[in-house]
Amino acid sequence: MIESLVKVTLETDVICYLHTKQPESYEIIKKLKKKSENEGILLNDTTDVHYDIGQSFAYLYHLKNAEDFQNDSFRRIDDLPSFSSRCHRVACHQELSTGKADAALVWFDVGTAVVLHSCGKHFCIPGDYGILCETEVTLYDFSRIFGNFLCFLNRHTSKISIFEWRCDEGSHRYRLFAYLQVDHEISLCVCHVDLYFGITVYCTLDNGEFRKYSVTMMSYLPGQSIILKQDKKLIQSIIDLQIHGDFIVTLDETKKNLKLYRFLNHLSLVMDICVFNVVTQYCIVSSHLLIIESNGTLSIYEISAFSELKFETTQVQHDVVKVHAVKSSFLIVNGTTRELFSIENKRSLKLKKIGTLRFECRSVLTTVMPAQSKLFILSDDYSTLAIWHANKTYMIQYVSTLLDSSVLINNIHAVSAGIVLHCHDQQIFLWKLDDSNTRTFLGRARHFQTKNNRIVLYDGSVNKLIVYDTTQMLRGTIQVPNCCDALCFSEDTEYLFVIDREESMLLMYQVNNGKCLEKLFIENLSAQIQTMDDRLVLLSNDEMLLISIAKQHTSYVEKNDHVPSNGCALFEEQYWICCHKKRPWVRISTDNDSSNISTTLASSSDLPLTFDNDYLNILNELNKLADVHLPCVDGHPYVDFVKKLRTMSDGTQILIYTPCRLKTIFQRLLYFDFIDQDI
Repeated sequence: MIESLVKVTLETDVICYLHTKQPESYEIIKKLKKKSENEGILLNDTTDVHYDIGQSFAYLYHLKNAEDFQNDSFRRIDDLPSFSSRCHRVACHQELSTGKADAALVWFDVGTAVVLHSCGKHFCIPGDYGILCETEVTLYDFSRIFGNFLCFLNRHTSKISIFEWRCDEGSHRYRLFAYLQVDHEISLCVCHVDLYFGITVYCTLDNGEFRKYSVTMMSYLPGQSIILKQDKKLIQSIIDLQIHGDFIVTLDETKKNLKLYRFLNHLSLVMDICVFNVVTQYCIVSSHLLIIESNGTLSIYEISAFSELKFETTQVQHDVVKVHAVKSSFLIVNGTTRELFSIENKRSLKLKKIGTLRFECRSVLTTVMPAQSKLFILSDDYSTLAIWHANKTYMIQYVSTLLDSSVLINNIHAVSAGIVLHCHDQQIFLWKLDDSNTRTFLGRARHFQTKNNRIVLYDGSVNKLIVYDTTQMLRGTIQVPNCCDALCFSEDTEYLFVIDREESMLLMYQVNNGKCLEKLFIENLSAQIQTMDDRLVLLSNDEMLLISIAKQHTSYVEKNDHVPSNGCALFEEQYWICCHKKRPWVRISTDNDSSNISTTLASSSDLPLTFDNDYLNILNELNKLADVHLPCVDGHPYVDFVKKLRTMSDGTQILIYTPCRLKTIFQRLLYFDFIDQDI
């Protein structure tokens, strides 16, 4: 057999075949006169293929060994699909039994991709493609279990299709392994098939962008796609995003369209309300939504698909009124009349006066502490704080503040240890509502947030996050690499999320140690970020994104193999490439007449050689024992073998071990067999 073959076409249309005797040493073993219209491509180290563009036949020129080249032969293959484009060579898996490199030729005809294997048989994959993309396969020791991979690109539709195919004893089969639809025109793309991470595609777009897509993740994440058929001119940008209980609330740029979403198994639109005037405030209590408009209208709707109006009044001055939710009631502070009202979430909604304040409060500096059912109201001169207790029969308590009236306060926020004051010059103070009645300067902040007993400030002058724990009296700093445009705590305040719009980055930090856990690139992020339960809600390109927060301290839960799982395939599979295992095969049936070719759709269980079941059984066995017996390093299981005995200076002997990787799957299974026998 020729070890390495080189094909050279001279300007005189003479083809020279050379093979390497030694490094940088070549020997001409054959010369052919090339026809001027012929195209040619080496299929492997023993076969050259000659064809003509537009024709439907090809010649396979088989080279023998150097001593017997006079017996070299041409073999004509007829009834091929037309060579409408030039051929591309793709390498197949190494044939261990014969030691030769297996390969195939791929070209495109109208409405089909043609694969001609070195066995001399061909098959067609229907579809409009046009470009064969480079594909890199990283399957470690499992490569023999899988077939070969082809990645096709249709530039007109921006669709990428990845196929798996295999040839076993002259029998061909293929299946659509994965596909990707991109929203921009693609110039070039390459595909990476990896045992652990599945299918990844890298694209360059016509506009110069470079993108990376995890096709496996996009295909098998839980959720349901919803296509909204609307006139694009009616779609407005989202300018406000908030979490109210179980609902995600968005307000568009006109401030007249308010939408409520709920996340159960997937994100679903619950309610869509359009009003005539600008929405200045909104609030949710249980199953009711309260809206205040710029014309002074206060409306309460029952949350449902029908948006039924349950209560309405026009006697409200929107600019001197604040609305809060405490327990099952709406609380309304009227800064003009100094009155407090409540609307309880009952069958009959009624506006009920619950108190009158002793001081002026036209600035309506108010906040609530829902856990303690308290409402806080600061007087206009900052001298007095009123505390309304829902648990004490609507009692109002007055506290002297001793605050400096020369400082302009923008708003106030309640934490477990007291009140956070946000001043006009970006100064942040913590005022403790205990016997000390002290006010502590926390710093200046462009952005800040409070959650439970914790406060976080962003100091833009040094690009640092300053975190305070008000109950344990702790202070910590986190250095961020660039600007912070928005931030928020997780629900349990164990994590911090930061948005850097210039770099299009979302960063996740652990509060206790300041460690950066994640960095995600998300295109066109807005400065809107909220958390609910274990999910993060973001806005990008006027679309709402939900990201699951996988916490590090999640305890291990043993899976019950006897109960069918309805979970996400990505969480069930250790090897993401196996998420695609249920894709059906198309089997190519041929008889002695190569022109008579038929295709049959078959599931994995229908195949004579059930490769899917074989490799899944092997993977399952490996998974059961790998964690206990084979620690992994860079994806490769290692075991310790005895190397030798060493005699120490005191005469004792010890065993020296060396880590050795089990190179093949069969060696691993043999090793497991030793374990089972307690050897």
